[in-house]
Formats: sequence, structure tokens, C-alpha cells
Amino acid sequence: MARDPIKPTEPTPPQPASTAQPSTAPATPASTAKPAAKPTLGSKIPQINQKPSPLKEQHRDTRGQPDYTPVQIIILNGAYKGKSLDLGLAINEVMHSETAEWESQDGDGIRVGINFKRLSPRDISLTLTYCSVVEDVSHLVENLKHLKEITEGESRPPLLLFTQGSIQATECVCTSIQDKYSEPHPKRKGLRRADVDIKLLVGGGKSSSYALGGPLTSTPLGDERARATEAERQKKGLQNVVKTLFAPCVGSEGSADLEKLIEQNKLSDPAEIAKLNAPTFVQAAIAGMFSPSLLQDPKLQTKLAGDLAVEMAVNQDGVGRTTLARKFAEGLLTGILPGSNQQPTLQQQLDLTKPDYDLLLQAIQTQSLDEQSPLFDRTKYPTASERLTQFGACGLNLRRVGAPEANIKNEPEVLLRVNKFWVTKSHRMKRSGSGLDCKRMPR
Repeated sequence: MARDPIKPTEPTPPQPASTAQPSTAPATPASTAKPAAKPTLGSKIPQINQKPSPLKEQHRDTRGQPDYTPVQIIILNGAYKGKSLDLGLAINEVMHSETAEWESQDGDGIRVGINFKRLSPRDISLTLTYCSVVEDVSHLVENLKHLKEITEGESRPPLLLFTQGSIQATECVCTSIQDKYSEPHPKRKGLRRADVDIKLLVGGGKSSSYALGGPLTSTPLGDERARATEAERQKKGLQNVVKTLFAPCVGSEGSADLEKLIEQNKLSDPAEIAKLNAPTFVQAAIAGMFSPSLLQDPKLQTKLAGDLAVEMAVNQDGVGRTTLARKFAEGLLTGILPGSNQQPTLQQQLDLTKPDYDLLLQAIQTQSLDEQSPLFDRTKYPTASERLTQFGACGLNLRRVGAPEANIKNEPEVLLRVNKFWVTKSHRMKRSGSGLDCKRMPR
């Protein structure tokens, strides 16, 4: 049986790689085919793979010494609200600084007065030390940068709570952080030690509890203030100021006479006031302890004229407590120096002093001793204020810091307060001083 001849086969054209192997799976209709997978978000944005800090806190060896942590700083707002910072090893020094700003007044030819302007913020500075034998210490140092980091949409760095023992300030801000690294690790691992200087600022403002510059913790003076009413505190304070500035200038005998006068509630009695010696009466009048209407009494007018002449005489150069003092005092009253023919130079000095005496007498009688008084105008009266300070410095000082204010408008009410003060407190008044007694003047 004849066989069919074998036909040569034609070469098969090359197939794409995806179709080289026939698929054994059944065909899927186009309507049921699965859509291609969409790329994920992670395939577009690479992950930030920052390593956690290997150094969580400053290691302290409490076996050798106690854990000294006198200071704490807590963040009060922002992303780290309520968090406390690790301040490293023991803090040995903390520095506080604040100032009261005063401005000079206008004035020529004198030491000018000063006006208060404002209180400065309180500066707090401290130095921290960090150390790590194993890790790069910068992890703890950079942790401090959160003190000035602006987070969570805030417009400023966070407010801080600063505590130092009993001291507490709740409106601190960080103004400066300075890092100094030392003692490197091998193999580019950073450094072992860092000393960091931090500066904080405690602000104020009208609604702040720190606006008036009070202390940041309880104090002995504050405790004493809390134990007394305002009226009691003012009386006690005035008593202490009077003792310090006034009593030493009038002498022990003058202090005793004034004490007796006050204890008998006769501070407004012209007849009793007239019994005071010259230094006591003149200093008290300059201090403002007698009202202008009281000084218009004829007895007190005569006494003030004579006592003022005595006080100015004994404080004259070349006169002092000598026999010339009475002559010079009489010259101030009359304008004529007894025996001036024998003492022409003393008459010349009297001629220069007499106008100042008249001006001072009028100013004390009317209690016109404020800075607007003509006697302090050195262009018109170049020596009047100088003479006043020579014999009346204690009275001026008491007047400026707060005398019993007998020379203000509501005189009866003021005198009542002054008398009440002296009656209740004057028995403790100091009985010593350096004032002069006109009864003992040389004749």
C-alpha cells in the first residue's frame, strides 16, 4: 500500500513572549475582566524613616550623690503642652535680674529729680550640663529647642512655667539657647558633653499678676503685711519713718517734749505747740505737721519767726553756736546787727541772708514748700534752698517721703488723723537726736 508523500512544513513565525506558551485557562469575557490595580499612596511618597532618639533622658548616678533638681521648666501651650524638659545634671547656679527704670526730670544747675517710668521684665539665666558616655548627647540638647519652637498654628513660641524651689513664674518665654559641645565620641558619633546657657524672660502687662513687680514667692515682709489691716500698717509704717528721719534731728529733750504734747492730744493746740524748742518746732513745721491755718495763730507766728532766725543763725558759717548766734538771729528779725560797726563782715553776711530768711519764713507759714515754690527757683533766689537744706534737711526728707499731711486742703480731717496717730503711737518714739536747744544757746 502506497504511503502519502510527506509534505515539508512551513516555518512558524516567531510569537511574542507573552503568547509563546498557550494558556490552558478558559477565556474570560471582556465584560467580566478585572481592572488593573491602581498604584498606592506609598508608591508615590517615600516614607520618612527617622530613627527614634536613642537617648531618652540624662543618666544620673544617684548612688554617689542625691538627685539635685532645683529647677523645672514646663511648656504651657502648643504641641508639647504640659511637657516637662530634662534639664540635665545638677544646676548649680541660677541668675535673676530685673530693674526699675527712672528718668531724670528737667532742671539746670542742680541735681535733678527723677520720675518713675516702668519696671523691666525679669531675666532668668541658667546653665545646663548634659553628658552621655555611649550616645551622641545632641539628642538631649536639641530637645531644648522645643522651648522656642512654633507649633500647631501658633504665632509665637510657647509660654513656659518656671519653678525654682518655691519660686514660680507662669509667663516665661525662652529668649536664648547657646550650646557648647566638648569631648567627642570616636567614629564621627558626635560628642559626649554639652554645656547649654538658657535665658528666660518673665513679662508683665496690665492684666498680668506680675505687672507691679512683686516677688515670685512668699516673703517675711509679705507675711507681716498680711497680719495687719491697711490702716494699722500705715500707722506703723509712718511711725517707723518718723523715728528714722525726724526724731534724731530734734534731740532727746525735743523728742520728749513732742511725745508729751502728742500723748495729751494737743498737736493742734497753739499754746502747747509754742512750748516746743526751736529745732523741734522748726523741723516739724518744715515736715508739714502743722497746717497753714494753725501757723497763722499769733503765738505761733511769733515763735516761728524767732525759732527760724535761731536755726539759721547757728547754721551760718563763721557763727555757729557762739556768742554771735544770738546777735545774728536778732539781726535776721530786725535787719540790723547789734554792734555792726565792730563786725562789718558779719553785717555783710546778714545783708545776704536776710532776704532768704524772709522768703523761708513766708514759705513755712503758708506751707508752700513744694517744687513749685519760688524759693527753689535758683535764678531768682540762688541761696534760699541751700540755706533751707542746711538746717531743715530732716524736715524736708520727712515731707517728701510722707509726713502726716497736715498741710493739705481738708485740714480739720487731716489734723484729726494726725492727732489720732500721735496719741496711739508716739509713746514709742525714739528719745535721741542731735538737735539744738535754744534755751542752751550761749548768750
